[in-house]
Amino acid sequence: MNVMEGTFKNGTFSESQISLNVSSHLKGTPTEKAFLGIQPDNGTIIDGSTSSATPSFEAMLEATARLGDEQLLYWNTGKNPFICKADSHINVQYGKEYNFGSSFEKVHISSEQEENLSLS
Repeated sequence: MNVMEGTFKNGTFSESQISLNVSSHLKGTPTEKAFLGIQPDNGTIIDGSTSSATPSFEAMLEATARLGDEQLLYWNTGKNPFICKADSHINVQYGKEYNFGSSFEKVHISSEQEENLSLS
């Protein structure tokens, strides 16, 4: 699981370059210090064909590793590195920023008091 540490205030998870409003999907209320988690299999590059309702943020692509039909994409948000899997036919460029996201059902938020405040 990719885990990013940030803050939660007024229904929004924030990290150095990320600001995701999740208030309408959150089951519970985290404390101000919160963690956002996305499994590598559940992330995707957001393009024009993806729903605007998909939570997304910008991240810089730092490296790739081809694994046959798949590739691992290594990202950095400025504060947190993370990995996602993608089809090996997706063309990406190192050092370029992309919109990255995951459906609300696949994003996990937790805090020091509550382990899983999953989104719906």
